[in-house]
Amino acid sequence: MSRFLKPEIVRLNLTGGDWITVKRQLTAGEQRRVFARSAKTAMAGKPVEIDLEKAGLMEMVEYLIDWSFVDEQGKPVAIRDMPSEYIADVLCSLDSDSFAEIHTAIDAHEKTVAEEKKTRSTANVS
Repeated sequence: MSRFLKPEIVRLNLTGGDWITVKRQLTAGEQRRVFARSAKTAMAGKPVEIDLEKAGLMEMVEYLIDWSFVDEQGKPVAIRDMPSEYIADVLCSLDSDSFAEIHTAIDAHEKTVAEEKKTRSTANVS
């Protein structure tokens, strides 16, 4: 069994017929980027603090691959293969309900994958 993560994409349906595509799970490097981008600048001798405003946002940025969202003129809002900073800015320009719906969908997806992994590892041990 390989210890390297094979990239997989999952489509998550949202309200109103919209959808997002996300990574099935993050690599070690992607998880480390989430933590690094979520940390406040550390002062000498003080523990690193997590910037709660950025924590969920950075996780969303790492998971998110594409979506069906359009602008006011009905044109697709492209995020695929865009820089992380751009995706974060676009996410922050959403209305609060849409932002929360994406965050909740990704969080539920992450929990589902974790539960699947736990179930598989328990079955392998038995």
